[in-house]
Amino acid sequence: MFVALTAMALSSLGVFIVNALYFRPRPFESLDATVLFYRPTDSSFPSNAAAAVFGIAFAVWGVNRRMGAWLIGAASVYSFARVYSGVHYPLDIVASALIAAAVTWLTFVSARDGELEQAPRRVGLNVGAAPGYRRFVQRRRGA
Repeated sequence: MFVALTAMALSSLGVFIVNALYFRPRPFESLDATVLFYRPTDSSFPSNAAAAVFGIAFAVWGVNRRMGAWLIGAASVYSFARVYSGVHYPLDIVASALIAAAVTWLTFVSARDGELEQAPRRVGLNVGAAPGYRRFVQRRRGA
C-alpha cells in the first residue's frame, strides 16, 4: 500500500512539474463544449486525476495482478469519462498513464533496493501487519 501511495504522490508531482512548464487549454475552452460540472482552470495536459488513479492501479498490479487488472480497467473507465465530459483530450490521459507507469516502475525499483522498505516505519506507520505487504517484501527480496 505504501508503494501505491508513493506512486500516486510522485505521479502527481510529475504532472505538477509538466503543468508548470507547459499549459494546454481544456477541450471545453477550445471546442465550446458544455461541461457537466465545474470548469477547471489549470492545464489540461497531462491529467493529474488520471495520473493518480493509474499510479495506484499500476502499483497494485505490481503486487497483485488480478486486482491490479481490475483497477487499471477502472482507471481507464474513469479517464474515458474525463475525456467524454470535455475536461481532457485523449492524449492528456495517455501521457498521464505513461507518467504513472514510469513513476510506479521507479518506485518498485527503489522498493526492490530496500529504500522504501523502511520508509513507512520512519514516518510512524506499521504496515508490516498489512495483508500482502510481507509477501511483497519477500517477493522483492527473492525469498
